[in-house]
Amino acid sequence: LGPREAVNVGPDGRYVFTVQDGKVAEKPVKVLFDDTKSMAVEGDLSPGDQVVTDGQLRLVPGAKVLVEGAPAARPAAGARGAKRKGGKKP
Repeated sequence: LGPREAVNVGPDGRYVFTVQDGKVAEKPVKVLFDDTKSMAVEGDLSPGDQVVTDGQLRLVPGAKVLVEGAPAARPAAGARGAKRKGGKKP
């Protein structure tokens, strides 16, 4: 289970933004479970991946971001989600 705030809905379905090496990638996901607080998703995610939970409206794939106030990843089944904040494009 991961943070529900990470899952977005676009014209091609649901997706999450992940951050790797300071850049954003959009990854499609399928929602397996939703209890209105957390979601279990299936997709090209790995335990420990950083997912964006705030500021997604300003992001596009490939955008450079700065992770602010990065807390330790919360234990979760499947992909882990920690609250991340996306920065603005330079």
